[in-house]
Amino acid sequence: MAKDRKTKNLKQKIKGTNIYLKAVTPIRIRRLVKAPSMFPEYERKSAVNRYVDNYKWFLRYGRHNPYYNLTGLDVKGLRDQKDYVDIRYIRKDRKKQHHQDSARAQHRDENLTQKYSLLADDKYMFYSYIEGLNP
Repeated sequence: MAKDRKTKNLKQKIKGTNIYLKAVTPIRIRRLVKAPSMFPEYERKSAVNRYVDNYKWFLRYGRHNPYYNLTGLDVKGLRDQKDYVDIRYIRKDRKKQHHQDSARAQHRDENLTQKYSLLADDKYMFYSYIEGLNP
């Protein structure tokens, strides 16, 4: 039992290192490139272009892009990778205290953007919300 706990702690420490990240990233990128597209009706980029896109993402943000196929970045001419940022930057922005110097916002402990993060994540909810505002 204690040995299992020690190995589990060791695995967690190893996963947090840059060596582990650099070793695992090519495997994850290969899985992304070989995975099916979420947009089968469109023509995909070649495998080489998808590898290049994913390695550019890795060099820019220091990790692979798990949403590469989901967002349609694997499709020719559909979307540009420069229009997207890594999810960590979005989460970091959501956690900021917006308008913390504003007198109106002094009573709020929670982050204003967290209330509306569902609208940004779910397209149907966002569409429903906008439809409700402009009937």
